[in-house]
Amino acid sequence: MPGKPFVSVIMPVFNAADIFGGVLDSIPDNLGEDFELIMIDDCSTDGTGDLIRRHPKAGRIKLLKTPVNSGPATARNMGVDAANADALLFFDADVVFLPDTFERVREYLTKNPSARCFTGINSPDSASPGLISRFHALYSYYALNLIPEGGAASTWNPRLGFVTKELYRAVGGFDTTYRKADVEDYDFSKNLAKVTPIVFTRTLEIKHHFGGFAASSKNFFKRSRQWTHLLFRRKSLDKTGHTRVSNVPNVLIPSLMTACLVLSPFVPVGRFLPVLLAAHFLFNITETLFFIRAAGPAQGLLFSLMILWFYWLASLGIVLGLLDVAWSMVRGKRP
Repeated sequence: MPGKPFVSVIMPVFNAADIFGGVLDSIPDNLGEDFELIMIDDCSTDGTGDLIRRHPKAGRIKLLKTPVNSGPATARNMGVDAANADALLFFDADVVFLPDTFERVREYLTKNPSARCFTGINSPDSASPGLISRFHALYSYYALNLIPEGGAASTWNPRLGFVTKELYRAVGGFDTTYRKADVEDYDFSKNLAKVTPIVFTRTLEIKHHFGGFAASSKNFFKRSRQWTHLLFRRKSLDKTGHTRVSNVPNVLIPSLMTACLVLSPFVPVGRFLPVLLAAHFLFNITETLFFIRAAGPAQGLLFSLMILWFYWLASLGIVLGLLDVAWSMVRGKRP
């Protein structure tokens, strides 16, 4: 169909004025006619919509706005409804495009015309400054690189994910009962995985803004709690996220260290702390070595210790999630 975009790019936006200028600046000038950019302003209150409208590249953006603040699930579904292409490429508002991001997607789809669903990788360099942001960029990059090129990913990530409109409709889109940026992406991933393999490719790469200490800590705790709810709701073990089975030692070790600290005034268990710390480094030896190679010995060891902190938060989230589930069962309601 003449003039029909090859790919519709869907990006929900909410209160991102402090970082979104970098996203807009990173849109390549030579994008061409085969990408349609759709941004959905979810009733931002910080001037994000005005920032988009005033930007020099505003002319190549189709800007929509939700009637009321409804969350990224609703915003993404609205973007899909407005999309002209049968191929949908999703990005979150906290990414920065690399100079060749769209060209690499174009080449991938040309070589794989039957592609239905794939997800990509973030750069090891965070789009945000700061130690915590660098840790999360490296940790995410390391974890994703465990998947072979063309292999099956356990999670489709709307931070950078491709899906055909037909497949999107077949699984019902995003669940709009999620009113915030919660686990709506993970829920959508599980629905996708029931009907198609989620292909992983390093072709699709962006930089990502990772939050600072407070925001990252809150997010790690919150999502672990919500993931626990979903595990019980779906009655299946997890293969991804903070609650995946392979991460059980990462959850148990900081929990046991906390127990030792609490009990040490009453029971001589403090001597087990060095043993548990050694167990942590042993279990995460490959990650630690990766951190050391990428950031140097001092930061590498510090980043390995950060795993302890974030998985301690995850353990708290899981405990509260289990309590939520138990309380729902007592009340005779669905977890």
